[in-house]
Amino acid sequence: MKLGSPLIVLPLLIWLPTSNNHQEPKVMTVQQAQLDTSNAYIAEIAQLLLQSEKLTGEWDAAALGVILDGQDYDASGFKYSANGTITPFAPRERALYQKLSAYRDFQAEQSGDPPWKACLIQIDRAANSFEIIVEYDDELRWKITPKNLKEMRESMRP
Repeated sequence: MKLGSPLIVLPLLIWLPTSNNHQEPKVMTVQQAQLDTSNAYIAEIAQLLLQSEKLTGEWDAAALGVILDGQDYDASGFKYSANGTITPFAPRERALYQKLSAYRDFQAEQSGDPPWKACLIQIDRAANSFEIIVEYDDELRWKITPKNLKEMRESMRP
């Protein structure tokens, strides 16, 4: 992930009730609040992708390349099975891409950098991992075409 300029850490006071029904302050930094928001976006993206009707059947890992351009998107990827089967898939649920776009805009706002152009989402069930890798310059980095199909099947694999 491309790192932007350093964040300025400012205290943010949040009041949470305690067990004795009195409220005491809990101090959270802006940096922590931004991390919590970022993690919430990632969790929602993961949930939307895992609920996709295109991500069904037997698979152990999956990779999805996404190009975001304003309100439009282009996405395609692969499901990988332990037996060696590799199956193409492309979720079409618009809510997934709207959430990815909101996450991209949130990251750009927080870092001051331009929004990224594409991302690679990798899921590995055995490792219990979900990762989003972003691309700022080459929007076609994970674009699958007939010419690069075999190469992309392996290079996108988690």
